[in-house]
Amino acid sequence: MSGLIFPSERQYASTWINSSTRILHMSVIQEVFRLSVRGSFLEAARETSHADTPLSQLVVMFYFDRCPFLTEESLRLSTIPEFLKEWGKVKQEGGLGEVGVRRLQAAVEQFLSRSDVRLVQALFRLTDGMNVWVLARIHIPRTEDGEEDLEGGIVVGGLSSLVVETEPRDSEE
Repeated sequence: MSGLIFPSERQYASTWINSSTRILHMSVIQEVFRLSVRGSFLEAARETSHADTPLSQLVVMFYFDRCPFLTEESLRLSTIPEFLKEWGKVKQEGGLGEVGVRRLQAAVEQFLSRSDVRLVQALFRLTDGMNVWVLARIHIPRTEDGEEDLEGGIVVGGLSSLVVETEPRDSEE
């Protein structure tokens, strides 16, 4: 995520992300999350990158460089310290506004305190050098047996912003 700049919405009023776009991105995230569970992509990615960490403690990240399809290259997992380290850099650069920072902190706090909440980050390519960044909170329901139903995960909120790439993201990260 390094090399991204979040333009201030007040300075760039014409670049606001409207509600219907945000809803569309959240629904794409929800469906791709469910598909990644159904196809065992999440578990395979966890075993490859964070074998000792339960999936419930990892932030799921989708990078949709060309279109919102699930590929091996589009899925990454991150521990919460790794995720927060990147967001510390963004905060120092003044990336998210004060409200955005508070909403991000609230989402992370929910993720850490509630076992039924997952964080899913997605980066959608808008144009060359311009992306839409979305962080969704997904509620994971439980079955009658008390087991998590990851396939039934439902987006219950999140935040989004336009981001400008200052340097190309390495697809081999």
